[in-house]
Order: sequence, then C-alpha cells, then structure tokens
Amino acid sequence: MLQIIIYAVLYLFLPLGLFKISRFAKEQLKQYLFGRKRSSTAIKKQNQKEGLNKKISKRLRFTIKDPRNEPVSYRLIYFAIYFVGLAISIYAGFVGNFIFLLTSFFVSYVSVIFSYVTANKIVKERDTVLNRMLELKGSKMRFINKEKGAIVTPDTEFKIVKWGEDLVNPEKMYLYMPTDFDILEVDRFLESFNLVFGANGQWIADDSDETYGGFDFNAGVAAIKVSPKLPSIAKWNERYLNSKDIHWSFFPLALGSENGVPVYNEELDRTEHVLGFAVNGGQEKLSKKNGANIGKEITSAPQVLVAGATGGGKSLQSDTVVKVVIDEEE
Repeated sequence: MLQIIIYAVLYLFLPLGLFKISRFAKEQLKQYLFGRKRSSTAIKKQNQKEGLNKKISKRLRFTIKDPRNEPVSYRLIYFAIYFVGLAISIYAGFVGNFIFLLTSFFVSYVSVIFSYVTANKIVKERDTVLNRMLELKGSKMRFINKEKGAIVTPDTEFKIVKWGEDLVNPEKMYLYMPTDFDILEVDRFLESFNLVFGANGQWIADDSDETYGGFDFNAGVAAIKVSPKLPSIAKWNERYLNSKDIHWSFFPLALGSENGVPVYNEELDRTEHVLGFAVNGGQEKLSKKNGANIGKEITSAPQVLVAGATGGGKSLQSDTVVKVVIDEEE
C-alpha cells in the first residue's frame, strides 16, 4: 500500500517538477560559470522572453477550464489522458514495476503536449490582445503603479471577468484606475478603447455590475463590458406596437442594444430592445410589472434625443419605415 502511494505521489509531482528542477539547475550552472546569477532587475524581467515553464503553465490553466466542446471536449480529453497515467502509476506501485512508473510519466507528458497543441493558438492570441489593451490603458488611463522600475503586466492592471465566444477577446472586465484618473476622462477613454477594440461591439460602463456599478472611483475600479452589436437595419414590425410589453402610450422609434423595452422576436429567436419615447409613465409601470428593466431615458418626457458615439447606430432609425396606426371604431 505504501508503495502504491509513493508511486502515485511521484506521478503527481515529478513529471512537471522536472521542468522547475531543470530551471534551477540551469541557474546554478550560470552562477558557477559566470560567478553571478542572471540579472533580476525590473527592466530585465519586463523585457525578457517568456520561458517554457510559464508557457506550459498558461496553457494548462486554459485547458483545465477550456469550454470548447466542438468537435470534442478538449478538457475531458486532457483529464482522461492524465488520469490514465495516474492509473498506470498506481498499477506500477501495486505490482512493484518501475518500468510502468516510467510509462505513466510518458503519459503525463502526452497530456501536457495535448494541452500545449490545443491551447497554444488561443493563448497566444489572448496575450496579443491583452498586451495591446495594457498599452492603451497606459497611454489613456495610465498605470496604477507608477514606481520606477515597477513591473507592469495585464494581471496588475485589469481583470478579465468574462471572455467572448471566440475565447480571445474579453467581453467584460475590471480596470484598475490610478488615483489621478479624472471622471471627466471617462468618455474620452471609452472612445479610444472602442476605436481599437470595438469590432465586436461597443465597450460601455457596466452600470449593472453588482460590485462596482460602472466607474467606481472610491474603489478605484472600472467595470466595463461589450454592448451587443446593433442590427444592420431596423425594419418596422407590428410587434413593436402589438406586444403585451408595449404600452399604448409608447412610441417606438428604433432598436438598441440595451435599455429599451424588451420584445421577443420569434423569427430571429432573440429579444430586441425597442427604443422610443413615452408620453406618460405607463410604459415604465408596465415594464416594472413584467419584471423588465428599461432605461430611464424612455420612461418620461414627451420627446427623444438620439445621440451616441461614432458607429453607435444613430442613423438606423432614419431608415426605418414609420407606420401610422389608426384606431378605427368597428
């Protein structure tokens, strides 16, 4: 029994531990040959290439949480390979065969290679996107750590809360704001951010975030998210008037990505957000009764102002055919 436990522990720690052992041996050899260890100044660390250990660790972390299931679940395949190796190591301890233990080590490395091959492309593309975001944050918002020689990385400046469907571009994130970032700079920062990273939708302040509620200057954190893309054309449909979610006093004008009155589109199998204006508070009361949150800009006031950033979809409603609905008496 003791031998089985020893073999299992060796399998769990030794294969990947060999990479760290080899790194340690490499550093000791350099110290022995050159009389000193490799320079560890902040500038050197900032510019040095990513080592094999770190590359493998990043890909393994991604594989463990890999959500891809098409054509197969890469995560399950990785765990299957790894636990096959563990089973072989346990069997090796049971029969007392060292060759089987070495075989289990080989299987462990097969799982690492599988992780590296399947995750490499996504991890590399992620790193490219995050480094570009880091550069833009430094120029438009500035870094939180301004000490000379401080090491700046994506992990120190922001946190990815949710990835997009492509697993490369973030969909929601927290930005750590420096103390000298002014509230008047928010719009300019988001505009710059969208110019570079707005291909998949507009980045906006996430006012619905339960923790920070958008730009929280007290906490020094900005919660931002990608707003869904607007439709290329907003064609008129009777459901924008006949829906049980639309009050008689509400005048629909356009479709937005959020904050509008939610109306289900059976043809596209998705919920659309209808923008317009209400002549009284009927729409607000109806939406509240139905459990729908609508933007404050459409809950009151008998007029509407269409505004937004470049590319935000202001022109969509100008191409929409507006029909006059006459309530005729039977």
